[in-house]
Amino acid sequence: MNTNGGGDAYRVEINGDVYEVEFRGKDGIVMIDGEEIQLDVRPKSVPDHYSMLGNGESYIIAVEPRDEPNQYRVHAGGYDFDADVISKREAFLRDYLRAAGVGKAEGRIKAPMPGLIIKIEMQEGEDVLQGDSVLVMEAMKMENEIKAPISGTLKELNVREGDAVEKGQILFEIVTSSDIA
Repeated sequence: MNTNGGGDAYRVEINGDVYEVEFRGKDGIVMIDGEEIQLDVRPKSVPDHYSMLGNGESYIIAVEPRDEPNQYRVHAGGYDFDADVISKREAFLRDYLRAAGVGKAEGRIKAPMPGLIIKIEMQEGEDVLQGDSVLVMEAMKMENEIKAPISGTLKELNVREGDAVEKGQILFEIVTSSDIA
């Protein structure tokens, strides 16, 4: 939270769920997806540990920075989860660039979350079109089609059916004819 009395706003993604979080100055009011919550967070004597009181519930929270920027492993209330925290400004910029097509030429596809590969739809060497389903991954009890973001040739398939994958693990790579030349 900033100290000038103004608010800071963030987009927080936890296990695929996205929350809009805004700190409303020094009075401890936090808006989470438009719902007002009274929140008091105090650092503990152990680094990256906090005491949090929110809506009458008390928690001890440990926040562990990950290797990637804006990525954290959070331990709270007996649960562990990964969180991606970016400012509202950065979230707007990411959305704008994505809508404009910037970065879509990336052919190296990573797992968006931990999961299990349950079906391989294409094989190495096959030509794929943008939007083709390459594989199906089960995560959080849901089946998720992982589609080709670009057209090209499936150069590398780094997983097999039954493989457990971690968030950020490279699943496959697609190359275009311009990548080969």
